[in-house]
Amino acid sequence: MPWLAIPFEDEGCERLIRYFELWPFHLPTVLVIGADGKIMLKNYDSLIDDYGVLAWEAFPFSEEQLDLLPEKARAAQTLESLLVAGDLDYVIRKEGLKVPVKELVGKTILLFFAMNGSIWCQKFLPMLIEAYHKIKRMDSAFEVIYVPMGDMNTDPGAFEFFLRMPWLAVPVGDERIGSLENTLEVGYVNTMVVIGPTGQTITNNAATSLERYGADAYPFSERGSRR
Repeated sequence: MPWLAIPFEDEGCERLIRYFELWPFHLPTVLVIGADGKIMLKNYDSLIDDYGVLAWEAFPFSEEQLDLLPEKARAAQTLESLLVAGDLDYVIRKEGLKVPVKELVGKTILLFFAMNGSIWCQKFLPMLIEAYHKIKRMDSAFEVIYVPMGDMNTDPGAFEFFLRMPWLAVPVGDERIGSLENTLEVGYVNTMVVIGPTGQTITNNAATSLERYGADAYPFSERGSRR
């Protein structure tokens, strides 16, 4: 770490835990204390979870700056900011081959948040596959990425579900999945979020458009719909 630390086994650690009411432990916990010694922000770790390094854009953590953070995050969003986390800079094909995220920049990407165990996802998949092939014939700069919302314990058929799909995926159990769900505010399965060529979110309700219009919903904007 590039910062300071309280010495290991220092009695002050226990006093701080009691003073800041951090028991039972929630790790990591990040507190921001102002120059006057008062707590400015008690849940900065949650901001880091939601916004990553962009959380510093809220400095000096006034209520006004915190309120502006979601808008700043949306403006700064790119495909790489969504799908790259350190060495995890790829998605996969069903053969296991890695596809670098940078190769997808500039394309329209539909993120398919789904679970094999969901009857809604099972029913929707054939319709999405049909629309996918039609859209690809119209525009090769379009891709779908399956984001499995369960892991091998909660959704053991997740990878087999992926094998039925003709597109890419974030690996099952990948740490980026939680970040995507938080950033894009995905709260339920069979959510389809469309990211435009600039990396901005076009819609988080593509499922409804596809169900209503099929491939004619592309490129998923009111002005862009072919109907």
